[in-house]
Amino acid sequence: MQIGEKKGLLDNDAALYSKRDDSKSAKKKFKELKTKKEKLAWLKAYALKPAIAGILVLGFVIYIVYSIVKPKVKSVLNAAVLDYYCATETLDEMEQDYITSTGLELGELEEIYFASYNTGADTMYAESAMTLSTLVYAGSLDLIIAPEESFDGQAFSGVVKPIDQYLTEEEIASLGDKVHKCKIRLPEEDVDIEITPKNSKGDYYSLGITLDGSEFAGKYGGQNSDQKMVIGIWGSAKNVDQAVAYIKWIAGIK
Repeated sequence: MQIGEKKGLLDNDAALYSKRDDSKSAKKKFKELKTKKEKLAWLKAYALKPAIAGILVLGFVIYIVYSIVKPKVKSVLNAAVLDYYCATETLDEMEQDYITSTGLELGELEEIYFASYNTGADTMYAESAMTLSTLVYAGSLDLIIAPEESFDGQAFSGVVKPIDQYLTEEEIASLGDKVHKCKIRLPEEDVDIEITPKNSKGDYYSLGITLDGSEFAGKYGGQNSDQKMVIGIWGSAKNVDQAVAYIKWIAGIK
């Protein structure tokens, strides 16, 4: 090794040792500080950022652990009121009336949930429509209640279950003209956006029940009570039995 190279290595080592000594002296300096202001300045310069980073990491770990182990609330009935204004208080009342009237016993981590959504194309309804879409894609929707035109639009896409599959012939007969029939889009009509429930050549199916004269129209309708409301079971409903039970209750089927 050349003398010049050896000298360069020694210089580098000296620089490293010098930095380490500087670090040690910086830590020792805290003990030498006399005023509170000086100590706070030192803590801010040397300890604040690591402390904040540690707190953030700890908080993130706690959040992940809590998300994994916390008890999950299970919805035994999830209903959506579409394109029809319902105040939060009214939605809460709908839930409580059903629970009280039927004597439904919910477990500690069980709930029924009613919410109102607007599916209009206007940008002011974008957040509401997105929330509903998330609910649908998650397979968490059981019931829909909507004005006739809105209900028919949903049913036309084939996303509502035929109601006569879940009620007996006697129950269907007792409803009379309250059984709501609407069309389902034919496969060959999928590509034509001009096809609507009114001009479709599809057949009529019993997909819902109108709520005229029901508990809904009389108690929850308010200023919208003149609209013809229809209730039906969503196609991907998980809580079908509870959905059928609610329909029987709200429609007055004994």
